Amino acid sequence: MPEYSLQQIFAVTPSVCTRYLAFAMEILLDAFKVIPEAAISWLVEDSEFGDYAAMIELHHPLLQKGFCFVDGVNIPVAESEVDDIQNAYYNGWTCSHYCSNVPAFAPVGCLIWCSVNGPGSWHDAAMARGLYDKLVNRTPEGYYAFADSISPQSS
Repeated sequence: MPEYSLQQIFAVTPSVCTRYLAFAMEILLDAFKVIPEAAISWLVEDSEFGDYAAMIELHHPLLQKGFCFVDGVNIPVAESEVDDIQNAYYNGWTCSHYCSNVPAFAPVGCLIWCSVNGPGSWHDAAMARGLYDKLVNRTPEGYYAFADSISPQSS
C-alpha cells in the first residue's frame, strides 16, 4: 500500500506516517529476531526435502522430488534523483523502477531462501546466484526447485 494511502486513511501528515512506519519496522524486526519460526533458513535434514517433495507429489503425481517454488517479484519504488541509482532500479522490459526480490517457498508456505532489495535492472537469474549454490551443494541428489526463467537449461 502506498504511504500516501496510509496518510489518507489515518489522517496523518507524511512525516508522522514515515516515523510510525519506521517505528513499526523496528518492532517487527525485534520480534522476528526472537521467534525461531520466523527465520529464513535452508533445509537441514534430508527427510525435510523428502517430506516437502511428498506434499507436492500428493497433488501432482508427475512432479517427483521437487521440494520448493521460486519466482521473482518486482516491487515498485520511487524514482531517484541520482541518475546512477535511477538507472540501476529502472527495468527496461517493464519501463518502470523496481526493487527485485527472489523468494523460495516450501509447500507449507514458509520461506526457505530469499534474495531481496536488488536493483530492478537485475534479472532474476542474477538475484538467485546464492540459491544455485544451495541447490548444488546443500540439496540431496535428485531434488530440485520449481522455477521459471531464473534457471538455466543446463545442469
